Amino acid sequence: MLTVTVMLTVMLTVMLTVMFMLTVTVMLTVMFMLAVMLTVTVMLLTRLGSMAARKLKRTGTDGHLKHVNRATGFRPVLLAKKWDGKQDPTGWFMSEKLDGVRAYWDGTQFFSRLKNVYNAPDWFTRDFPDHPLDGELWVGRSQFQQAVSIVKKKVPHEGWKGIRYLVFDLPSHHGPFEARLEAMKRLRAKHITVVEQKKCRGPDHLLEELVRPPPPPGRTSHGAGGGAGGEGLMLRQPGSHYVGTRSDTLLKVKTFNEADAKVIGHEEGKGKNVGRMGALLCEMIPSGAQFKIGTGFTDAQRARPPKIGTIVTFKYQELGSHGNPRFPVFIGERAD
Repeated sequence: MLTVTVMLTVMLTVMLTVMFMLTVTVMLTVMFMLAVMLTVTVMLLTRLGSMAARKLKRTGTDGHLKHVNRATGFRPVLLAKKWDGKQDPTGWFMSEKLDGVRAYWDGTQFFSRLKNVYNAPDWFTRDFPDHPLDGELWVGRSQFQQAVSIVKKKVPHEGWKGIRYLVFDLPSHHGPFEARLEAMKRLRAKHITVVEQKKCRGPDHLLEELVRPPPPPGRTSHGAGGGAGGEGLMLRQPGSHYVGTRSDTLLKVKTFNEADAKVIGHEEGKGKNVGRMGALLCEMIPSGAQFKIGTGFTDAQRARPPKIGTIVTFKYQELGSHGNPRFPVFIGERAD
């Protein structure tokens, strides 16, 4: 009898011990799971808070970019038509026609008009917004070729320290130009400058701005073209929307025309240019008219001229009776 009692006592003790241990194990497991869930929740809330803070920083407290789509890859850009001198510019927005490299920021990287990637350093775009921008990579007036030489390199490099991204539009903003302009004014990034706009008071005001000397170096503004350092003016129709094609809502006003040509040969220089290139033999695109470009080159460009087959940009006053450009002046090689 005593033996049975002892056995029952031992069995009961073992059972109670096992039940206690199981209870403790279950409780510890539950506590561990709760701790994991709490940690994950805190991490998610922190992440959401960080994202909201970045969005607030980019959009402002009034949500002025609520109509902007985020990065979606390259899209065709808005292209200008030539002002015919008849369109009344009164009320249109005027800005300086820049001589930089056209660049589309898709929210993550730069693209050329032909979808080639410009490899900017991470430090250059670190604080850029995650929505598309349209503008030009710019060094300075009459520094187009320098800008091309910097941005066309396949790997990021320190030369980008001389570049600024001049923004003149928001491609994915669905509002009229006035709304896009207000949104651009709130952009905050170290290497971004928003191109200034001025309302045109009429044809006389347009011509006055066209011949006015450009602003001092380092400052961009609506301003003159001609020989004073600027390239001309851009006119933007009030109330217009961004479209990815050539549009009569964007007009370019220039004292010179501008075109592209393919290099088909080199002419030897004379006088001070003996031993160097004297002129480029070119074929105009798309007409095929053949002509020479003999001015606008630096000494370095004459020593190492664009190779045959290269596409170059040049400016000229008008076309002659046979379709040849009169007074062509070299601007630079195309970046794309």
